[in-house]
Amino acid sequence: YATQHPNIVALETADAVVTYARLWELACAATNFLHANGVKRGQVVALRLPRGVRWYACTVACMRLGSPFLWLTGGSTQAELAFDAEALHVLKPVLVVEATKRQAEGDTKMERDSQGARDDDEGVGHPHRRTPPTVAVGAVFGEMDEGAFEPPTKKAK
Repeated sequence: YATQHPNIVALETADAVVTYARLWELACAATNFLHANGVKRGQVVALRLPRGVRWYACTVACMRLGSPFLWLTGGSTQAELAFDAEALHVLKPVLVVEATKRQAEGDTKMERDSQGARDDDEGVGHPHRRTPPTVAVGAVFGEMDEGAFEPPTKKAK
């Protein structure tokens, strides 16, 4: 669709209006980044991003690579942290894409803390759980991230 109708709006959020051509460009950049960082077909990639253009482009990139993707909640409540920690443990992604570098570092620490503080059948804590490498979404798109999105436009009636 991106080649046949490049200027048609593909995605519209409160913050952005993106054409098929631009969305494809962002998805290709994300695909190249994931591939360059060793993600292979069949390997899980976790996405902890707010729903929007970057989230959608990363999801399309995973599909292009043939990599299953895991949408994490990105929440901060104990239940959300526990859900994300369990999903990471069960699905074992090779990479986590976060909203920002600061969030990536902070959330990874909170994940480890919530894993260590939980009691269940496996005993206290989970020292055997591996935390996958984490990257900030800005690293995925690099310089493309600046000015990557068009401002919202008024819809014609």
